[in-house]
Amino acid sequence: AHLAHIGEGPFEERLDDLVAMRLRLYESKGSNFRAAIHHAATHPRVRDELHTSRRLLREQFELQFAPELDVLRPPTSTSAVEAGNQLTHLDSIDLLRRARNLTVSESATVLRDGLTAVLRPRR
Repeated sequence: AHLAHIGEGPFEERLDDLVAMRLRLYESKGSNFRAAIHHAATHPRVRDELHTSRRLLREQFELQFAPELDVLRPPTSTSAVEAGNQLTHLDSIDLLRRARNLTVSESATVLRDGLTAVLRPRR
């Protein structure tokens, strides 16, 4: 889960980069992710690795969108971090891809639109 130029460039480029990377990550590791969720309750090592992965993805989200988050004031900034993080987590992408049966392209549109609404609220 790597972003070459994390937090750099115009919003639209950073948005596209994060969405594309998270969808690639889901497509390549989605089954492993679902297995980890299943085993986390009974396997402390799996639970710890899942927790670490979730923390790293959250930190990545915050770094990628620091310019947008920095101009928001609490509690809006806190809500933006939580909502944006939730939108881009593998749990949510799994819901879009498997439960809602959206294509990768349709899922990308949902993620881009949702993140834009969260990170660039209309005033």
